[in-house]
Amino acid sequence: IDTFVLLSGDSDFTPLVHRLKELDKRVIGIGTRRSTSRLLAESVDEFIFYESLKRKDSPSRDGRDGRPERKADKREERDGIEEDVDTASRTLTREEAFTLVSETVQGILRDDPGAVLAGLVKQSMQRKEPTFDETEYGYSGFARFLEAARDKGLIALARDPRAGGYRVDLPNGSGAAPAEPGRDTGRKADAEPEGEDDSDAMLDGHAGVLQGLLAGIGPHPLTHFIRHTVVHEFVDHVTERQRRKKRNTLMYVYGDIARRCRKTDPYVPPRYVKHVINGIKAAGELQHTSGEPVRSQSAHFMIEKDSEELLDALRRHYVGQLLGLGADLTDSAAVSLLLWGDEDHAQQAEEMVAWIQHERAQSETDAGEETVVEEGAPTSEDPPEAPAADADEAPESGSVEADAEEEAETTALEPEEAPAEPEETPDAAEE
Repeated sequence: IDTFVLLSGDSDFTPLVHRLKELDKRVIGIGTRRSTSRLLAESVDEFIFYESLKRKDSPSRDGRDGRPERKADKREERDGIEEDVDTASRTLTREEAFTLVSETVQGILRDDPGAVLAGLVKQSMQRKEPTFDETEYGYSGFARFLEAARDKGLIALARDPRAGGYRVDLPNGSGAAPAEPGRDTGRKADAEPEGEDDSDAMLDGHAGVLQGLLAGIGPHPLTHFIRHTVVHEFVDHVTERQRRKKRNTLMYVYGDIARRCRKTDPYVPPRYVKHVINGIKAAGELQHTSGEPVRSQSAHFMIEKDSEELLDALRRHYVGQLLGLGADLTDSAAVSLLLWGDEDHAQQAEEMVAWIQHERAQSETDAGEETVVEEGAPTSEDPPEAPAADADEAPESGSVEADAEEEAETTALEPEEAPAEPEETPDAAEE
């Protein structure tokens, strides 16, 4: 079970929510607007008001402040009772919701320039405001809400050719938040040294093509040098915390490693750090205490491999993804450049590709055999067929007849020998 739904607004369940998230579970809360604790609503991954579910099939009516009109509001005005600050009954106004989406997109693009999927934007918004629900403002889906934000000039939208949904960007398409007036941070995107661009993370030729394919379906692979720097800092930090019996969560590790990489030479931007750590996560190397790969950013994880083993796991993960895309990996020099940062490991690259191809083929074969066995295997109630004996191993007919006659004679003699015992002991019979 990966997701738990809590039908309550009681704050007493907050420790349970924290525990479930530590166990790498997703928690959704559902409760009534007037009886839901803000503490609980902010602790879950997503909170849905029961009143919103009831309005799904009917258009909502907006109040004067842009929020759906509620009977509870009228009752409060009549009774003169102010809203309890500890409850989560107040939702964002329409303008606050639009401000939230704009700020969320800016924050995402500050660390990772480039249009992002709409689903990621909504997840980030709900991490900030778990009670956010676009249906509160009369929109049938999040895509309609984004379209309204686009019409206001807050964001830009483009169709994703793969997923089919929207990708979200800033209106100017810069992919980074504008600098505050009069403020000179001295860092590009508030994180990078002045004058730094992405050229140090790009590869040329066929290696660049392979790099682009990986970036299109998951975390950007960057270059071997960047991966090497981040992975070593990551392992040192995580293992040190494990040694001190402290827990590691992705929620805080991103920032911890980004701060460590500010001191490295050369400097590694935070968005690069996040790409590498997300690559390690996608490779399944961040293990929860249950033994399963972590899914939640608040779940505790541990690593059992050293830096070089993690780098090798990343290489295998990238090769597996490229094979899944049907990419041309016959150019061993280009694969070596992507995975090792040079062409000197072409032989190792060729062997790795061949071995992973073999593993994938073997896995498909095993899966096919299991399917055949499940469809045609006899049940435990069916008696197994006796194996046919070969002609050379079959006994001679004469010996079989002789054995049968001998067995028949033995059987016939047994009842005659049984009453013979009293005749051998007549004295005992007379007594």
